[in-house]
Amino acid sequence: MGTENNSHKPRPVVKVENVRKEFIIRRTHTLKETLVWSMTGRRSEISERFRALDDVSFTVNEGDTVALLGYNGSGKSTCLKLISGVLREDSGYVGVRGKVAGLIEVGAGF
Repeated sequence: MGTENNSHKPRPVVKVENVRKEFIIRRTHTLKETLVWSMTGRRSEISERFRALDDVSFTVNEGDTVALLGYNGSGKSTCLKLISGVLREDSGYVGVRGKVAGLIEVGAGF
């Protein structure tokens, strides 16, 4: 009596907490293009920051089935790359218990 059975308590296998990921989008591809842009006074337009994920949090428990749904460019692949270790988060925490096999290709689900 009075003892609690923890065998049915869900165990997290993936934990994503307050994750942010930004990319730098460059408008030039070569050193020559960069020099031309900087000489025309448009230095601030050479690159811009794109925030792919901003304050994303979720937990996947053992035995859960999860789907990531969203529009093109909404951060689904970026999130999967963070979980699989292909990318590192800029801030926040991504933790995985066990091994992750990444199937990130667009056609992999079909």
